[in-house]
Amino acid sequence: MSSKHAPVWPIYKRLLGYTRAYWGMMVAAVIAMAVESVAGYHFTKLMEPLVNRGFVNPEPKMVNFQISKKFILWVLGGLEFRLSRTCSLRVIPE
Repeated sequence: MSSKHAPVWPIYKRLLGYTRAYWGMMVAAVIAMAVESVAGYHFTKLMEPLVNRGFVNPEPKMVNFQISKKFILWVLGGLEFRLSRTCSLRVIPE
């Protein structure tokens, strides 16, 4: 009971031809999502010194430094989210 199937690669090649105009935006969106993932990881890693040196053994200078780093990272994450959302909407409109 074997059935013959048409080759699949020509179909994918034809479908990928339709997406050619959106490759730049797709690459930008993937890069922006990778940056967001890395920033999220580092945001959680930045919490450890804040907890250890800010609350367990308080150092006021360290608290201000950590909070300013987190604020900058938060702003960059927001800008990255806006960029990835804009790029994604150009590729896949709502």
